[in-house]
Amino acid sequence: MLLTVDTGTTNTRVHLLQGEVILAQKKVSAGVRNTAISGNADFLRQALRDAITDLLKEAAVSEREVSAVLASGMITSNLGLYELPHVSAPVSLRQLAKQAVIVRIPEVCEIPFFFIPGVRNQTPASIEFLDQMDVMRGEETEALGMLTLSGETGPLLAVLPGSHTKLVEIGAGGQILSCETTLSGEMLAALSQNTILKDSVQACDDFDADALCSGFAYSREHGLNKACFRVRLMDVLLKEAKVRTFSFLAGAVLAGDIGAISAKAETGKRVLIGGTGPLHRMFLALLEPLLPGQIVEVRETDAAHCTVYGALAVWRCRNE
Repeated sequence: MLLTVDTGTTNTRVHLLQGEVILAQKKVSAGVRNTAISGNADFLRQALRDAITDLLKEAAVSEREVSAVLASGMITSNLGLYELPHVSAPVSLRQLAKQAVIVRIPEVCEIPFFFIPGVRNQTPASIEFLDQMDVMRGEETEALGMLTLSGETGPLLAVLPGSHTKLVEIGAGGQILSCETTLSGEMLAALSQNTILKDSVQACDDFDADALCSGFAYSREHGLNKACFRVRLMDVLLKEAKVRTFSFLAGAVLAGDIGAISAKAETGKRVLIGGTGPLHRMFLALLEPLLPGQIVEVRETDAAHCTVYGALAVWRCRNE
């Protein structure tokens, strides 16, 4: 049996695996944000210890039955439990597996941890190369899981919608070539919750496709700033339903991402869409008309576990 741990900024997800079957899972509100606030990783350590203990107890499994904890994400950052330097792209599954390290953290559990490093673009850290610089921790593992679950091998562009949306270039041999990050999800949340637009929109699990496309087109032509105030006008003057105003705003915010994806896929490259929730479906709605025949969807039920199966692929490669 194996455990997987995916730590982000605010949450940590733990899964128990037997072979390729997920036996149990747990999500806890603990991440590197807690370390940044407190100045130490004690809270994260304790939360992870409790999560693993509870998960194993619920599954009636002892620590002795678990071979390793496969850990990825921000847990390998300077705010996590064990800092690992980023591996420079391009990097293959085998190369990533070789760079992973096995460490024991008895304050959490007696099971050895298998820490998977993040990936950075191979470019000088200089303002001159700012547009080419990028890093990721966890998304490299998620992208490998997307390949595993979809059966795709590359070349392709993997799109991971979220608070920080990642565009990950995958080469013909499944190599991770580069990544590009935007704050689209976080920007949408900030605009809809912390500006005057809060009174004009209401985030929900559904969206209006026509309004989404209208917001996208308006933002492409007139810019995001102007598009944002159109949302206010849609509410005050046109009395549009809040699902339409929110959808228009989402389309406007995502316009930059969609433009970047379209540019990278101009040569007919397949685009693999991961993620879950409304953002997943919004990306599909905007991209399918622009790139007909090029979009491959990782179903949301599978996408929720991409990091689990990516970590499993790295572990298996290390032990071949």
